[in-house]
Amino acid sequence: MRKILLTALLAAGGLTASAQYLQNEGFDFWKKECGKSDQTSTNKKKGNGPAGFQQARPGTEPCYWNGSNVYQKVVTKYGVFDKNEPKLVTTSMRGDSKAVKLTNTYVGVKILNKGSVAPAFINFATPWVFAIEDIDACDGGVYGDTTFTYKPDAIKGVFKRTQGNAPENAHIIAYFWKGTFKSPIAQTGSDGKNSTRIQTDVDRAVMGRPDAGIVTGDGKLIASCDYAFATTKNNDWEEIVVPIDYKLTDVAPTKMNVIISSADYWNRGVMVENSTLEVDDVQFVYYHALESITYKGKTIKMEEGKNFYNLLIDEDFDISNFSYEKIGAGATVDKSFDPELQMLTVTVKGNDFNVNPKSVTVYKFRVAKEVTDFTSDLSVELVKMGMFDPAESTIQLYKEQDGSYTFQLRNFSLMGGSMNVGTIVLKKLEINGDKITTTQETKIQPGDDPSVDEEQWMGPNLPPVPIVLNATRNGADLTAQIDIDFTEAMEMQMQIKVVFAPTIEINGTTDFTTIEPGLKNIHFTRPLKKGWNSICMPCNVNPFCFTNDEDTKLQELSSADDNGLNFVEVQELEANKPYLIYVPSEMTASYFGAEIVAADPQAQCRGGFCFQGNYTPSFAMRNRYGVADHGAEGQFIQKGGEKSTLPATGAYFTASGKPASVKLNLGGEVTGIDSNGVIISDSASAPVYDLKGVRVSNGSLEGLPKGLYIQGGKKVYVK
Repeated sequence: MRKILLTALLAAGGLTASAQYLQNEGFDFWKKECGKSDQTSTNKKKGNGPAGFQQARPGTEPCYWNGSNVYQKVVTKYGVFDKNEPKLVTTSMRGDSKAVKLTNTYVGVKILNKGSVAPAFINFATPWVFAIEDIDACDGGVYGDTTFTYKPDAIKGVFKRTQGNAPENAHIIAYFWKGTFKSPIAQTGSDGKNSTRIQTDVDRAVMGRPDAGIVTGDGKLIASCDYAFATTKNNDWEEIVVPIDYKLTDVAPTKMNVIISSADYWNRGVMVENSTLEVDDVQFVYYHALESITYKGKTIKMEEGKNFYNLLIDEDFDISNFSYEKIGAGATVDKSFDPELQMLTVTVKGNDFNVNPKSVTVYKFRVAKEVTDFTSDLSVELVKMGMFDPAESTIQLYKEQDGSYTFQLRNFSLMGGSMNVGTIVLKKLEINGDKITTTQETKIQPGDDPSVDEEQWMGPNLPPVPIVLNATRNGADLTAQIDIDFTEAMEMQMQIKVVFAPTIEINGTTDFTTIEPGLKNIHFTRPLKKGWNSICMPCNVNPFCFTNDEDTKLQELSSADDNGLNFVEVQELEANKPYLIYVPSEMTASYFGAEIVAADPQAQCRGGFCFQGNYTPSFAMRNRYGVADHGAEGQFIQKGGEKSTLPATGAYFTASGKPASVKLNLGGEVTGIDSNGVIISDSASAPVYDLKGVRVSNGSLEGLPKGLYIQGGKKVYVK
C-alpha cells in the first residue's frame, strides 16, 4: 500500500519525494538514459582532466539511483574488443510491480582471461572504476553523496537472493555523515603511469575501512550499517530490516548514501559470477517509542503494544523527577501532566512525523498511591436495541494521594467494538463497606488503545453525560452496573447499561442450583423442539430476545377446572417461575442477560396441580408429568416413563391424584380484526410492548409503526 501511494505521489509531483525517504524506493520509475561513471584508468577521452573521464553507463537503471553497468573496451595485442555490457542492473518483477535485479557479470574477454567479475550494485553516489590489464590492481567503488539531514533508525527492503557459481554474501550498506572526507583512489595519469588522486567522500573512507588509505578532511561519520547475507528465506522474497548504528547521537547528518550490492562489495577479488539479488521497496524506518521511564529511581520498562501504565508513588507528582529512554535516534518527546486526572501523557514522534502523522506513539501514565485491577466479563446493552456479547475487560480502582478513590473503565466501546467511546473516570467515590456507588455527570476521556486513532474516540467530542455506578467489591473480585444516558449529549434516545461480572453458562445440561444470586453476565443456550416446551430460568427474561421469532408465545398457569389447566399469555418471563413457551420451529435458544435473582425454582399450584421449575440436569420424570402433544386434540400433561428425564431450565407437573392425562387450555389466541386492521383485545387500555419486551405505549395503538405487538397478554397487529 505504501508503494502504491508513493508511486502516485511521485507521478503527480514530477518524481519528487520527501527528504526523509529514499526516492523511488519501489523502483517503479526507470531512466531513459543512465548516468555517468568515472573511468579513472584512462585519459584517452576528454573528460575531467588527466584523472580520467566521465562515461555514460549503458542499459537502464532506476530513477535517482546510479547503477554499476559499464561500457567495456578491452585493448590487447590481439586487438581491441569493444562491446556494451548492460547486464549488471536490470528490471525485475515482484508480483505486479517492478523491482530491480542485480547480477554479478564478467567484464572483459573471458577466452583471453582478460577481465574480471564486476559487482552489481545501485547507490545514490557516483560510481568510479579503475580497470587495467593487471587484474589485481583493478579497483572501484563510489564517491559523493545525497543531501540528507534526518536520522532514520533502520533501512528495510524486500530481497530475493540467488547464489551464482559459488557462495557469496550480498550487502545492504548505508552511511550518514557531515563534513568532507578526502582520500586517495587509483588512476592513470596523463603520463600513462598508474598513480592516485584525492577524491572526496569515497565510500570506504567515510565508513572508516582500513583500505581507505590516508584520510584527511573534517568529515564525521554519524551513523552506518553494513549487513551481509548469503541467502533469503526459501530462496524467495524476504523482508530484511537492518538497524542503523549511531556513533554520534547528538549530531544530525548532512549527507547520506545507500549501497545495495549483489556482490561481496568490499572484496573485489572474490566476487562470484551470476550471483543475483532482486530488490524492492527499500525504505528508511523511523522509530517512535519509549524504552523505559524513570521516576525518582523507579523504572518502568515499556512493553510492545502497551500504551497505558500505572505510576504508583506516595507523594505528589513532580515532573522534574521524570526521565525516559527513547527508541528512535531522531524521535522527539513531549510530556505533560494533568493534575485533575493525575495523568502524565508522553508523546513520542518519529523523525518523519512532519510527513507521516502516524509516526507517533502516545503513552499514558496514571499517577496514584495504590491501584487494584479487576478483570471480568463486560457486557453492553443498548436499551431498545439489545445486548452485545460479553468480552473480558479490566476496571481499575485507584487510591489517590488524598485518600479518595477513583473508578476507571478504559477504552470503552459500543456496538461490539465498532463504536469507540473512550475512558470513563468517576472520582471521589462513595464507599460503604463493600458497596461503591456514585451518580456523576462527567466528561468521557480519550482512550489509549494503540489500534484506535485519536479522532475515533467519540466520548471526548460530547458534553458531560450522567453516569450511575453501583458496584460491589468482594476481596479481589468486583461486580458493577454502570448506567449511562447519552440521550441529551447525542440528541437521540440512547441509554446504555453496562454489566461487569463473571459469565454464567445456563443450559439444559448444567447444574446451577448452587449459583449465588447477584449481578452476572448470563449466557443461556438450550435446544427447543418445535411446538410447546417448558421453561424456567433464574433471571427475568424477555423470551423474544432468545427466540427472535414473532410467533413465539409464552404462557403461564392461571387456574384449573373441570376442563383442565388454564394458561394465559404473558410477555415477560419472571425469574424462577415456570412457563410454557411455543416456538414455530426447532431451534437452539440463545440469550445474553444480566443478574441472577435466585436459583430457587418456585411451584405454581392450582386446584391440586403444581407446575414446578427444574434446575437439575437429567431430572427423573417418573411419577411426574410433562407436556404431550395430542395433535388435533391439543396439549395434555402426561406421566413420564421409567427412563424419561427433564433438562435443567425445564418444568414439570405434579398432581394430587393420579390422572391419566389432563388437557392444557392455552390462552392468548388471536381473535377477530377490526376495520382498522388492529386485532381486537380485551385489554385495550393495557400497556403495549414490542416483541423485544420494550414498552412502546401506555395503552394506545395509535401512531405505532406497522407490525406485531403484545397488549394485555395477547398479540395485536397494526396494519
